[in-house]
Amino acid sequence: MTDAYPMLTVAILLDVDFDISLQMLQGVQHYARREPHWRLLPLRSTQENLLESLLRRQVLGGVIGAFLSDRWLQGLPGPPIPMVNIADHSDIRRVPSVIHDNRQVGRLAALHLLQQGFTTFGVVHESASFAARERRDAFIASLAHEGFAASEPPAVDSYAPDAGWPGWLGQLKRPCGLFGTSDHLARRLLQHIQARAADVPGDFGVVGVGNAPLDNLLARVPLTSIE
Repeated sequence: MTDAYPMLTVAILLDVDFDISLQMLQGVQHYARREPHWRLLPLRSTQENLLESLLRRQVLGGVIGAFLSDRWLQGLPGPPIPMVNIADHSDIRRVPSVIHDNRQVGRLAALHLLQQGFTTFGVVHESASFAARERRDAFIASLAHEGFAASEPPAVDSYAPDAGWPGWLGQLKRPCGLFGTSDHLARRLLQHIQARAADVPGDFGVVGVGNAPLDNLLARVPLTSIE
């Protein structure tokens, strides 16, 4: 007897970030337990060429992945198949997305620091990241709504994005609440603060995003993070 529901191969294009990839894979695997006819095919972020080859051969029934951009999606070969984006590298519009509410993340960071009693604020973000820009903009807007402004480090002509942070931190009025749009940035902020022999959270309160195990481990003080 022929199975009424043939096996459906669903490719999972993982993120460049290992922690995010692990969460992606675990989440999809958990859902796939309800779909006995799904065959999951995890692909590393560097296996884009393999994904394109599979699409040309028309052997995939769907793709769930950390897609780069609408332009990248438009260039994929083969007839259209169901796809879902689960990353916020850019503002994806060509396919449905299941992503964090990054503006809410920024609002929560502002609310937390306000509740801690800070009246001076700063923010650092990855300018190339769509998610980071959304978080940064919402953080600044939330503070402005309460009558406060957020300082940002000056742009510097350097390969090190934090080259201008020491001077910037030295100019901030203390106590100051700082928001890093990722745990990686928050941890780097903490390193610069510790190099100044400043107190956390007495002189600076720091909030990151992601609850990343590695950054929490490497931070010398507990890292407050929005998960």
